[in-house]
Amino acid sequence: MRSNDFDAKESTVLLQEEGSQKVTDVFKDNDFTLLQQEKRTLSCATKISIFLIIATVLTSMVILDVKLSGRSLYEESSSPIIDEELNDKELFTVANYDVDTKTMAYLSAHKGFAASRYHIDTDFFNDGGIIFYKGNRAAVQDILCGKSGKKTREFRYDSYCANDYARSAKIFNTRKGTAFAVYDNSNLSMEDDFAIIEVTKDIDDVGCFVDTFQSSTTSCGVRVTYYRNNGLDGKVSAWSIQPSGVHSIIGNGLILFYEGNNGSQNLVCTLKVKMDRINFKNDSYGCDNDEARSLVLSYVKAGTRITIYDSPDAKTNDDYTVITVKRSIPYYRVNSFQGNINDDYVKATYHRKNGLDGKVSYVKIDIS
Repeated sequence: MRSNDFDAKESTVLLQEEGSQKVTDVFKDNDFTLLQQEKRTLSCATKISIFLIIATVLTSMVILDVKLSGRSLYEESSSPIIDEELNDKELFTVANYDVDTKTMAYLSAHKGFAASRYHIDTDFFNDGGIIFYKGNRAAVQDILCGKSGKKTREFRYDSYCANDYARSAKIFNTRKGTAFAVYDNSNLSMEDDFAIIEVTKDIDDVGCFVDTFQSSTTSCGVRVTYYRNNGLDGKVSAWSIQPSGVHSIIGNGLILFYEGNNGSQNLVCTLKVKMDRINFKNDSYGCDNDEARSLVLSYVKAGTRITIYDSPDAKTNDDYTVITVKRSIPYYRVNSFQGNINDDYVKATYHRKNGLDGKVSYVKIDIS
């Protein structure tokens, strides 16, 4: 019995020792594996550190190149870059081709770059002119293109002045009397929205902003007259530049008829002032019969007489109104054809029968 007990105990101890050895071997294997993993982790960390050092060096070299060349990062960076030649407000965010519009000095100093990158006429730098921007408030928006203000021209959108982008402008170094126009219609038609920008005094290289084309405003030597239909900002498709003045664009003036009273709703049609007879039932101007309820006079010369009839045959046995211009003005609105006016600019006399607003069928224009 004792011998067997001894053998049993010895066997148990041997088994325990053998099991312990196996456990110990397992721990040793795990330690080796962990050591290998630590080595691999350290190797990866070392590689990452080396990569970051190389990236930092390369970035420093690129930044140095920007400082030296003044332009190499302009096409790649998404961060503002302050050119050391300019003051702290003259800032470029060149990834989006943004230029603070106060930087006329920069544009002039980098004519070739500005001409190619921002599609600015080279004549602009000698003659002055207008720069168009892709957003409202030109001071903080992307340049679309720039044109000289010294040459008479009409042009449609192209790969330089893209369609349906322009929303504002800035005028530089331009003489008094120069006029610019922007149109929704690509054929420069005045049957849709358009605006006329008139320079009322000489403008220097500080420039003058036009923050929107959808508002009639006067500031810093520029008068903007907006002719509304359904919106112009971001819809400009054609441009006109007339150094000789606004009448080179509009002739003897414009008459714009509107669907609603007070110049509201949509544009019915636009007439350039000349001796004319227009039957709204059959005309080449696109005037809709029985639609007009009000009109706008723009730069119409004194002495011009406009007679508006209900009758398509211009008979006076139905309603009609006679409007005589006493003094030219950039913008004058006649809110209704069913009333009398007598002020410094216009005299209107209404001959009533049963109403004229919304029933216009014929218009006569006479120039004295």
